[in-house]
Amino acid sequence: MATENQNAGVREAVQPRIVVGIDGSPTSLDALEWAVREARLRKATLEVTHVTFVPHDVLELETLAEFSQRERSIIDTALAKAKAMGPDIRIISRVADPPAAKALVDISKDADLLVVGSRGLGLFKEFTLGSVSHDCSRQARCPLVIIGSRTSEREHVTPPA
Repeated sequence: MATENQNAGVREAVQPRIVVGIDGSPTSLDALEWAVREARLRKATLEVTHVTFVPHDVLELETLAEFSQRERSIIDTALAKAKAMGPDIRIISRVADPPAAKALVDISKDADLLVVGSRGLGLFKEFTLGSVSHDCSRQARCPLVIIGSRTSEREHVTPPA
């Protein structure tokens, strides 16, 4: 929902903001797809946000380069996908330090929507949330959408005879 800035008598429309957390997992890319579609509907700015896996200040130089390249690949892949799906929406990227849930909650504190994927913890816990989505659900200060894994991507196990 667009809000207005009424400071000093100026009425200025503020574009809605949707923050989507991505980590390169299939469910985070599903969350990205959902967020792009929603941003188009709302005419919102989409903030594609990746929280690094390890704070950069604790890594050695050689390890930092390797991590940075992998994380840059995650954000580049997500941005390319978002731009291909929504060439008409404003898309910005952001990289933050862990912990992931805290970073996403802080970044989205005045957003219109936070979108995350739920990786879950495997077959026997497929109905549970991943720790980041669970923590976001408890701490988010804006509406939250959690995208679960697609049914077709889940492992199917044949019960023993």
